[in-house]
Formats: sequence, C-alpha cells, structure tokens
Amino acid sequence: MGTICAANPGIPLGGLVGESKEQIFNNLNSKHSLKFLKLSRAGNEFDLIYKTILKNKFKFPYILKPDAGQRGSGIRLVKNKNEVFEYWNNTNVDLIVQEYHPGPKEAGIFYYRFPCETHGKILSITKKTFPILEGNGIDTLENLIIRHPRFQFQWKIFQERFFKEWDTILPKGEIKRLAEAGNHCQGTLFTDGSYLITKELSKKIDKISKTFSGFFFGRYDVRYKSDEKLKCGKDFSIVELNGITSESTNLYDPDFSIWKMYKILFNQWNLLFQIGSENNNLGIPKTSLVEIFKAIFYFYGGNRKVNVRSD
Repeated sequence: MGTICAANPGIPLGGLVGESKEQIFNNLNSKHSLKFLKLSRAGNEFDLIYKTILKNKFKFPYILKPDAGQRGSGIRLVKNKNEVFEYWNNTNVDLIVQEYHPGPKEAGIFYYRFPCETHGKILSITKKTFPILEGNGIDTLENLIIRHPRFQFQWKIFQERFFKEWDTILPKGEIKRLAEAGNHCQGTLFTDGSYLITKELSKKIDKISKTFSGFFFGRYDVRYKSDEKLKCGKDFSIVELNGITSESTNLYDPDFSIWKMYKILFNQWNLLFQIGSENNNLGIPKTSLVEIFKAIFYFYGGNRKVNVRSD
C-alpha cells in the first residue's frame, strides 16, 4: 500500500486521505482553475472571515466546501451572508470558498503519466448528468422523487437536502435541479464519455498536469458549456483535482456489465501501482503503514465537524 502513495509525490500520501484542496490548486498553475480562497478556522471569527471573502471580491452565489473532504461531502452553494454564516457555524474545519461555475455540463477527466515518459494520457472521461425533475402541478417534491426509477434509491439524501420543500407541490413545467455536487453519492448519474477524448484535449490536460510537480495520477472534475469546445481543449474550468483515490468513474455507467466495470477498475489499479513503483525506483520513498493508518485515523476518527448536507 505504501507504494501507491509514491505515485503522486507532490501531494501528501499521494492524495490518499486528508489532502488539502488549497495545496493542490496552488501547485496547479492553470488559468482553467476556478478562483478560490482558503478560510482558516484558527482564531478567526465569522466577521473577519466574511470581510476576507468580500476583500477577495467573491460574488454570490459561490461554493463553500471543506479544504479536506471526501466524496462531495459538505459542498454548498451559498447565495447570501446568512447561508455563509449557517455553514460556518456548522463546521470546525478549514474551508474553501470557490467561484461557482453553472456548467451546465460536468465531466471527470482521468489522467496518468509514467514518470519516465514525457507525455501523459487521458485514461477515461466520465460524463456527469445532474438529477433533474420537472413539476406536474400535482405531485409534491417527495412524490416525484419516490416515483422516479433512479432517484427513489437516494430519497434520504434528497429529503435531507430539501427538507423545507419536501411537501411542496412543484408547479407544472418547473425544472428542479436536485444536486450541485457532481458526485455519484450525491445523486449524479455517471456515464462513459470516451467520445470526448481528442488529441487537442489530451494535449491540454497533459500541459496543465505537468505544471504540477510530482503529479502523475488522478482525476480532474471540470465544468463546461459545450462538448465541442471541451473536445478542442477550450472553455472549461477545473472544479477539483483528486489524487490516488480517484476512480475512473465511467465504470459506474449503468450500461456497463459487471465484468467491464472490474476490468476498468483493475486497469486503473495496475497503472497506479506501476507509477508508484517507478517513482519508488527513482528515489521516492514508500509510505509506512503506520503513517497511513495515522492519517486515516486523524481524518476519520478525530473531532472533525463537517456540514455533510451537500447541495
């Protein structure tokens, strides 16, 4: 296990657990990165934090999320000062405020590069479809979700997210977006987007990745408006960059067989071990199991309080 942490020596533990989004974005020198700012809890009161946000000219709506998070937990789209205050009061961790990109499209671009090779490749692209409902003027939001063939399985997530609107009738023709976080656990549908892989996009992602010293393996989550522009390597914004715990999320495509899913997963793991092993041979040390378990315990077993109700 210590070998895989060597795959991304530029990220603590390769991005296994607890990695800082601020640190990752600071190392990623790209105009495609969305504007962001870290908000530190240490000794800071809300009024000071809010003044810092205003000073850096963030305009509503914008995103708040933990500086170190997992699987889209705690991602909130805030629209006013009261919502910022509510979020701040319900956490005790450092936060990231990030410019909001409305999309409407989002994709996960999985990239890798062998340390001894000059250029990297796109392993896969996952197209993300956000959960959306259309009102009929008769049914409540609850009924629309419960009767939906897919959303019914995540009704608890949606109930927690929309508890104030749960019994409200959605007007006929009104479109209701049920998630802002492009995460499978938050209700977003993942499908294979390999048709988006082009030479132009591969070249652009490779160029961006090589600005980050010590990054060889991970997934970019990007938002954009047009498939054609994305294929040309243009007009997209980076929302997140994940390290060695990244998944080639196209494996969740409901049209894929279980055998194809495992083939994708095993191929991803094989690449990860190869890259980690190559870096180890180049002098990057393995991480001890003691250090790994300490990091996992600190992250999951500590006193972290995260606003887990994501948008």
